[in-house]
Amino acid sequence: KLVRMLRESLASFSNVKIIHADILKIAPQQLLGDFWATPELAQGYKVVANLPYYITSPILRHFLEAWAKPSLMVVMVKKYAVVIVGGGPAGIFASLELSNAGIGVLLLDKGREIDARSCPIQKGNDHCILCSPCHLVSGFGGAGAFSDGKLTLSIEVGGRLKELIGPDQAKMLVDYIDTFYLKFGAQQKVYGIGEKVAELEHQATLAGLRLIPVKLRHLGTERCRQVLKAMQRQLSSKIDIKLRIAFLAAFKAFFASSLSALVTLLGSTKV
Repeated sequence: KLVRMLRESLASFSNVKIIHADILKIAPQQLLGDFWATPELAQGYKVVANLPYYITSPILRHFLEAWAKPSLMVVMVKKYAVVIVGGGPAGIFASLELSNAGIGVLLLDKGREIDARSCPIQKGNDHCILCSPCHLVSGFGGAGAFSDGKLTLSIEVGGRLKELIGPDQAKMLVDYIDTFYLKFGAQQKVYGIGEKVAELEHQATLAGLRLIPVKLRHLGTERCRQVLKAMQRQLSSKIDIKLRIAFLAAFKAFFASSLSALVTLLGSTKV
């Protein structure tokens, strides 16, 4: 969509050409066109870019090792390759995966730290006073920070994961996620397996019913909070986490810098 918008907005500039391609898969001479045939002119081209930090070096080498090198390169390096809005389960596990791969992440949530979250009803209020944001659902860990923490380790119940990616892949993914909980302090004991379950399954079959055995790992309310806090401690050493007031400031700053970089790039291109 951005490419189409740029082509439309810059269509009146005869000295501007929009190329939609992977910069590492296209040779500089293809970008320069006819100018490549004249070394004097080719040496005069400039490169202006806003790049993710993890790909900056390959792109710089791509141009600097070319036959006709640029006379000037202006590169703004993005600190974050990914911005995740929401510190619930999806945001936390996405952050863990990306940070383990060495990718720069900014995690934003409008709520507070786990220990700073409390519901007035839990303190004796007889009705909701409409906290903004709600301490039960906002903040690192989301509503899960106050749950009983029961992990259903089965692909047979709870969603359509098996249909979407197939039973083998779904089972692998469930087991993989479970290793994270164990790593961060979940108890080893698993419920829902053993001889009693097998006997119940047999009795259900005799009655014309199907019993679906489900492995269950029980964290408990307090243990669940400790597991989430352990996850946050590790993430804090690898990524930036902005909660509550810092959320809005970081959100605005990120998009303001991105817009500024785009305007700079377009301005340089027009010239």
